Amino acid sequence: MQKRWVSLGILTALLVTTGLGCKGGTKEEQAAAKPVQLEYWSVAHDSSVIGDLTARYRANHAQVSIRFRRFKLEEFEKELLEALAEDRGPDIISLHNDWISKYQTKLLPMPASVSVPSVVVKKGQLSDERTVLIENTAMPSLQQMDRLFVPVVKKDVVRIDETNKPSIYGLPMALDSLVLFYNQDLLDQAGVPQPPSTWGELQEAVVASTRYDASGNILQAGGAFGTGKNVERSSDILTALLMQNGAQMSDSSGRATFHLTTAGQTSEEAPVVEALRFYTDFGNPTKQVYTWNKDLEKSLDAFTRGKAAFFFGYAYHIPQIKARAPKLNYRVLSLPQLNPDKPKNVANYWVETVSKKTKYPNEAWDLVNFLARAPQAELYAERTQKPAALRESIGKQLENSDLAPFAGQVLTADTWYRGRNPDTADSAMAEMIDFVHENRAREEQEDIYAEAINRAVSKINQSL
Repeated sequence: MQKRWVSLGILTALLVTTGLGCKGGTKEEQAAAKPVQLEYWSVAHDSSVIGDLTARYRANHAQVSIRFRRFKLEEFEKELLEALAEDRGPDIISLHNDWISKYQTKLLPMPASVSVPSVVVKKGQLSDERTVLIENTAMPSLQQMDRLFVPVVKKDVVRIDETNKPSIYGLPMALDSLVLFYNQDLLDQAGVPQPPSTWGELQEAVVASTRYDASGNILQAGGAFGTGKNVERSSDILTALLMQNGAQMSDSSGRATFHLTTAGQTSEEAPVVEALRFYTDFGNPTKQVYTWNKDLEKSLDAFTRGKAAFFFGYAYHIPQIKARAPKLNYRVLSLPQLNPDKPKNVANYWVETVSKKTKYPNEAWDLVNFLARAPQAELYAERTQKPAALRESIGKQLENSDLAPFAGQVLTADTWYRGRNPDTADSAMAEMIDFVHENRAREEQEDIYAEAINRAVSKINQSL
């Protein structure tokens, strides 16, 4: 595969080797300021955004250049594993929050502090001058993680290391969460004056905005959800309902259970089944809320073509929606809640980690820590519409109308351990949903909901 690289500031880094006057620092510090090139691989980040952020870092670290490469999701893991096996992999790796455990043995835990030369190059008329000082920077500690970041971050990035101690394996620049998109024009045509904030209100809006032909076929979906495989992130929508309804997604050992937190209740009992039934009712032709089925196009396609009033998605869907339907009159809402007084939301985000094979652990971790700080994280949020995962940034981002639906959810966003193959868990949940639809004829005779749940739990646990 042809490799596409974006070089960020390589030319300036070369200037530190020749033609520069020097001041500040000992001979040892001057010698330490040798050129360093970091390779940075990601699926999630745009090269122009990373370029602007790393330019800030290089303003005080001119000796460091960053070579950034963005992959397609379907290419990333294969390329990464091959590169690491051949000792040519990246220094910094963006990993999805679900992947930390999967790649932990290939990652370098965060040290307590790093020592990195600060090299500033000042342009002169006849020659350039550089100033060199050694900077010792403390990294966030385990105790500080709760004060600095929203709760889910520590849960996801702290793992037991090779010495049997808890260590930090990465830091995020942002935290995306599941939201509800709606088509304002379709709601106006349906006579829905206010967008929903609860699942009950969403049901009412879906009924009002769904259109059928004379044969009962869906012409316009009120909501592009209710099934599994043709609904974008159907597993996350169902996860939201399960968590909001009190389900414990996994036990202390990490095995999927979907049991409830109430002692004595099991996954076969009503509250867990209620969540699955509630979701699949949107795809059940016998229900009033029927709005979607497995024979319709993919949910994102229906929404961008103006064929669905509601769509569940993430901030990362916004560029896709704008690219496909630049004139679509859509809005973004916080995720509906079963109990608005105790909201629960679903997190989906990327974590910047450092490869165990890096030759430059100090510089790599220093850059990761720099990117996660408020000035850079807030610029990233402004450019990507994904809020920072930092507590100190929430208030400011709630005042931004574009960021507010996402920022309002970061404190209550959560994840669950999906094993070492998260894709298997996602497909198992989508299959669980579609199993209900495929076996609906047996609903009166057998508990198809409990069977669907047990099948999904078994498949997920086989992947652990």
